[in-house]
Amino acid sequence: IVCSFSLAYMRERWTPWIPYGLVMLCLFSAVIRTFHSTATVLIFPDQITERHFIRRTADLLETSLSPDDQVWAVRHHLILWYLDRKPISWIATHPSNIERDALIAPLVSAGYLNSGELQRIYDSYPKFIVADEQIVPWYIKDKVQFQNYLSSHYQEFYREEKLVVFARIDE
Repeated sequence: IVCSFSLAYMRERWTPWIPYGLVMLCLFSAVIRTFHSTATVLIFPDQITERHFIRRTADLLETSLSPDDQVWAVRHHLILWYLDRKPISWIATHPSNIERDALIAPLVSAGYLNSGELQRIYDSYPKFIVADEQIVPWYIKDKVQFQNYLSSHYQEFYREEKLVVFARIDE
């Protein structure tokens, strides 16, 4: 807003320097705010991978997975990359896509996707479900159904920081 205001009043001789000063101020404040975390990553580069909670969880799950097992990442879908796994549905490249009518409706009408994609995912009973500490994701419309699905077929397997993993109860 300040930059827009400054650019609008560039008629005076000294005002052209105001936008440049504001840009430099923004850059300087960004450097100051991120200095500690940037320095930590540069000094300890393993901080990015080995010490990251999603990476640690992926390493733990990898020992329990067979090649055909599925992982449904309703949150923290970076874990799929660490596990070298595809999303449970190709529409779920971001987990919230499975409930986005604006994406699903055209794909269903074109025949690329079934209208019950979320039910298909439920029926596939993936071996693990990765969630966050709120358990039921914000984007799931029928939260009671999701909670009932979890409590009926899964138990908590692992919890760390903001991540919770549920394992399928094999009967």
